[in-house]
Amino acid sequence: MKNLKEQKTTVIILVIGLLIVSLTPIVNRYFHLADAFTGFLTGIGLMIECIALIKMQQIKKQNACGILKR
Repeated sequence: MKNLKEQKTTVIILVIGLLIVSLTPIVNRYFHLADAFTGFLTGIGLMIECIALIKMQQIKKQNACGILKR
């Protein structure tokens, strides 16, 4: 049960990262943002996505080995 909760939170984190990366150019089209701020937001979004993907790999590896966290 705890593994399922970890997977849901990981997917939520991944979606948040995707939204940050994809909404930055859309917002930049309608409101002028500084290039540094646009790059910062894109970098934060990519970092969040990478963290979520690493977390997913760890959960997948735990499930494959039959190791359950308690």
